[in-house]
Amino acid sequence: MKSASQYDETVHASFRNSACGPTAVHILLSHYHIHYTINDLYRHLQTSVIGLFTPLLLHNLRKLLGNDWYIERATLGNALHDVQIKRPVLMKFDQYFSWQFYKSATFRYHWVVLVDYQIDQDELYLLIINNGKEQWIHYGTNAHALSFVQVSPRKK
Repeated sequence: MKSASQYDETVHASFRNSACGPTAVHILLSHYHIHYTINDLYRHLQTSVIGLFTPLLLHNLRKLLGNDWYIERATLGNALHDVQIKRPVLMKFDQYFSWQFYKSATFRYHWVVLVDYQIDQDELYLLIINNGKEQWIHYGTNAHALSFVQVSPRKK
């Protein structure tokens, strides 16, 4: 899967600190051979300097891709199913709206792409693509802050 970073020099300097959502969408869409620049996605998805809110992502990505695409919030089970059949999933860390401020997470507010998982000694680990690098994270440590969005072509 093609990788990218929100800090790449091709990303507009004023977008870089808040371009994780458009970057994750860029990586996911490249899996389906659809290519928008991170800058274009930043604008199309109406990303702001504080990030990309899930309702805006859902609404604007549906507008951008049309009715031939399935774009919905997902449960952990649905996200893992998609990953099993080689469909990447958008994953958001959002510690601010989890209302569990005392619990730490790998990121406070950040979009990544979920691409694989494994279970080791009854513990779930998720493989994410984050700013051009693959990284394993422990699900249990982050569960309170995670949400998922499925994006895939509808079957015809």
